[in-house]
Amino acid sequence: MFDDADQERRRELRWEQKRRRLGSLRPVCAICFRSDVAGLLLRALNQHHLGRRRASAMTVGVCRHDHAASDDLQYDWPAALRDPQKPVHRDAALLRGIADFIRVRARCDQELLGRMVTPEMVRSRANTDEQLANEIQRIAHTLAGEPMTGTDKPEDA
Repeated sequence: MFDDADQERRRELRWEQKRRRLGSLRPVCAICFRSDVAGLLLRALNQHHLGRRRASAMTVGVCRHDHAASDDLQYDWPAALRDPQKPVHRDAALLRGIADFIRVRARCDQELLGRMVTPEMVRSRANTDEQLANEIQRIAHTLAGEPMTGTDKPEDA
């Protein structure tokens, strides 16, 4: 059997190997801030293309759960943003992706912080994030020359 010190040393070595495979000493999801090294898989963090691959090479490291949620939002984008052909549409897609990122992050903040702060503090932060995301989304649609209709409209519009 291993003594406590030996077991701790083996755990640290195992975690260090995981960190190397992930390419970071402190791997963390950009949305939910999950960083539990013990629970990380070989590729626990995915690189999410904020404006879809066709629009931008800009990525953020997110956990699989938040990557799936963020990707799902992109399917609701107007066609000009889902498959941008013009530079202005690529810029608009990136802005829409940033707006969606802020929105997903705000929802996560509500879940995480709701247990630690007053509900009013959480509502205030969420409202500010939602307003920012709505404005960025409006600019993206204006750049793309696409009206905001149906599922494209922000919830409070």
